[in-house]
Amino acid sequence: MTDKLAEQGWMVRHTFMEAASEPATRFFACGLDTDREAESAIRRYPGVENEDKVDAVRRLLAAEIAGLKIKAGDIKAWT
Repeated sequence: MTDKLAEQGWMVRHTFMEAASEPATRFFACGLDTDREAESAIRRYPGVENEDKVDAVRRLLAAEIAGLKIKAGDIKAWT
């Protein structure tokens, strides 16, 4: 990772089953160049299981990258 803000990024959705067998969703902002890189990074994120669904849903806007201070290679939970 560098100190420079990411030039591109992706919003990634992680869908998983909670203890009550109800699907839950959380989102991540990833400072990675491609959707495949972003999905792969989230698949390796702590707590993400093999059976969970992970998909890049859209590119991040430059304003989102700047506002969240997402650096190249960063992964931040979207709240």
